[in-house]
Amino acid sequence: MKVGSPAARNALAFLVFIIILAACYGRALGYPFVFDDAINVTENPYIRLTEPSWEQMKRAVIQDKFQLRPLSNFTFALDHYLHRLNPKIMRAENVALHALATFLLYLVILKLAGKREGAAMAAGAAALIWALNPAQVQAVTYIVQRQTLLATLGSLAAFLFYLEAAGAGKAKKKWAMWALSVASMALAALSKETGWTAPVIVVLYEFLVRERGEKISGKTRATIAAGFAALAAVGTAVLVLTGILPTYLEGYASLGYGPLERMATEARVVVGYVLTSLVPHSSRLALDHEVAVSGSLLDPWTTLASILILCAAVGGAVAARRRSRLFLFLVLGFLVSLAPESTFIPLDLMNDHRAYGPSLFIVPPLAVWLIGVAGVRRAMAPAAACVILLAGMTVSRNAAWSSARTLWADSVAKSPGLNRPWSNLCGAMAEEGDDRGARSVCKRAMALAPDKAFPVANLAIAVMRSGDSKTAGELFRRAATLEPDVAMARYNLGAYLELSGDPAAALSEYDAAIASDEFHAGARLGRARILAGSGARAEAEAELELILDLFPGHAGAADLLRKIRSGPIPSRAGP
Repeated sequence: MKVGSPAARNALAFLVFIIILAACYGRALGYPFVFDDAINVTENPYIRLTEPSWEQMKRAVIQDKFQLRPLSNFTFALDHYLHRLNPKIMRAENVALHALATFLLYLVILKLAGKREGAAMAAGAAALIWALNPAQVQAVTYIVQRQTLLATLGSLAAFLFYLEAAGAGKAKKKWAMWALSVASMALAALSKETGWTAPVIVVLYEFLVRERGEKISGKTRATIAAGFAALAAVGTAVLVLTGILPTYLEGYASLGYGPLERMATEARVVVGYVLTSLVPHSSRLALDHEVAVSGSLLDPWTTLASILILCAAVGGAVAARRRSRLFLFLVLGFLVSLAPESTFIPLDLMNDHRAYGPSLFIVPPLAVWLIGVAGVRRAMAPAAACVILLAGMTVSRNAAWSSARTLWADSVAKSPGLNRPWSNLCGAMAEEGDDRGARSVCKRAMALAPDKAFPVANLAIAVMRSGDSKTAGELFRRAATLEPDVAMARYNLGAYLELSGDPAAALSEYDAAIASDEFHAGARLGRARILAGSGARAEAEAELELILDLFPGHAGAADLLRKIRSGPIPSRAGP
């Protein structure tokens, strides 16, 4: 590799990306798992890969058959196999994926820029401006959002290989690049549902932007359209027949609004993603966003305004397509990449990580355009200042993820009307032993959602630790009554009853918790302890062996099993 060659230049760019991103995310590597990391990683029995057997790997990627993210699931399983889910290593892997995505973006911009003067400098600056946007922190630092990183990485690779295929002179190279593009599309689709848009993005660029010596025939267009229609029909049939789509749509039953209200709300959310990508101030970033559901076009009034803005953007891009086909591609690409999560599927209304891939259609093109207008030499100083500013903002934003308490405190400050941040902050404070503070926060969560079990149960734990066992028991019972199908509430009540000397009632609560969540290790462990104490040692051992099968290395189960086989049964130490 010669000094000054394109390969050397690209290698240097990749090294610079890694160094800068490592510096900005380095302190965050040791942060703990938080929130959805539990259900997807730390408490997920499916990814407990103890040997590279076909059965275990199949269980890891398929899981409960409702997880359409087999590649992401497999990487989590490998993490368990290699280092038993070390958060520092897993977060370092996320940063590495982010650096690789930044490098692929740099290569895409270079490919599109051709041999223009200063193209490498402009591409590097634009890629860094995108990568260091603090809005990307949630996708990178939040371990479970490796799914988003992998889907975006696959989509970028698919687009880059497509560009290589389009510019290839020899048929052999063209077919090889097309094969790599299709393989990358598959990797994106297997990482997260948003990756399914990768082929759509390629087709949009092919039809809207790429220069050709001859027009595409109507027959070819019809064939491509038919192919996409067939894929869409097959995909929809699979979602319906497997029960995945009906299960998702059942979520509306507990939300109090329907698909039309959600889509109207998402118009405001999508405009919000654009604003956050362009102005990523800390006040706009949170794990939980307080978004009012649009009851009508004028409730709130920003609903109609947002719909008109989006329609104007699409309409303006279509009208200006003769002068700038690229702008139309960018507008449609942004909307298409958001479609899986920002249309009718009843997910959380807004999450920062959802703009990670879509922001590729906003931030880098704008940066390249501004650099081009100013001239590369004159633009480098402002671009460097922008990179430094964004790097500082990214470091600052990462600090919010240093613990569950700081993360939920940040959300509470920005979304004070939501129950979940208050409830989870209450739990985090109780975990840290701040029982007095937890009581106040839990009561605020209960006032916002008096029918929810979590804040009541968290308050009960704080009260229990302060020594008021009677009041704690009343709260544990109240939580289990409010939401009898919530495993956590039934488990906590069971633990309280066991500690209070009522093993029969405790066993009933543990059974109820397991009925709601068959993988609840705490409930199964409590059940095994009571069974062993009542003389049903064989049944207790079977329960513990099941826990160790689901959660290899579970210290509590292994310790109790050893004690059952060697001596008297220990009593319950606490809830």
